[in-house]
Amino acid sequence: MTPIQLIFTILFGLVIGSFLSVCVYRIPIGRFDALDDEGEAIPSGKEKLSIFYPARSFCPNCNNQLKWYHNIPLFSYIFLNGKCAFCKSPIPFRYPLVEIISAIFSFLSFYFYGVTLEGFIIYSFCACLIVMSFIDIDYFILPNIITYPLSIIGIILTIFNTFFHFLPTPFCQDLTDLGLGLLGAISLYIIAEIHAFIRKKEGLGFGDIKLLIVIGVFFGWQASFFTIFIGSLVAIIFTILISLFRKNSLSNPLPFGPYLSLGCVSYLFYFFFSSLLI
Repeated sequence: MTPIQLIFTILFGLVIGSFLSVCVYRIPIGRFDALDDEGEAIPSGKEKLSIFYPARSFCPNCNNQLKWYHNIPLFSYIFLNGKCAFCKSPIPFRYPLVEIISAIFSFLSFYFYGVTLEGFIIYSFCACLIVMSFIDIDYFILPNIITYPLSIIGIILTIFNTFFHFLPTPFCQDLTDLGLGLLGAISLYIIAEIHAFIRKKEGLGFGDIKLLIVIGVFFGWQASFFTIFIGSLVAIIFTILISLFRKNSLSNPLPFGPYLSLGCVSYLFYFFFSSLLI
């Protein structure tokens, strides 16, 4: 990758990351604003937003429409000292964090998989994982508006790849790969049902299963089981560490989507390194 391409991929990731922050905020708002003590969604009562409406960004605290120079990815946050230009309320650090993570994934995707269709799809997939992860952290949901279209896109790509072979591994190479890719989601569903039967309460949301379906139809069974293993391992370690500092943390609900996303991303870039070693 040339220096110009390197700079372009990072700037591209920052710009898209700014849009991803909008998605993280707007997709669930109007549907849910909080969770009650039993983990049920509480309607927000706010005017429903969409990704593209209103077209201009605004401060959720004072509702003032932001100027274009308030929306320069990362740099505006730094120059505004992390505060709204109008009401001076703090801007959540999540916004620049999403932009930075997006830039990192943009660099990794295009550096390892090339400035190609493959690299673009990998980055787009990672971008969707970013949005779903942050929504899951806030609302304990993985929105259908993302998982359903991704599943359809993955199936279409695999069908075309079966006949034209325009996407190499780690993408599914044929319909057999796609079918086997669903095994991970099926196994997770069985585990969830067993847990619900034994504990008499839901231990795993169906959104996590739908996310595994998405991963399976895109990348096959190896990605599914690798994702489950790494995601579960990191979740267990993180939960144990948190329990050392917080009481009753083991009984608190845990958003599993971010850990599955981490497992999937690890697989995508682990695959590249293992290919190099082979």
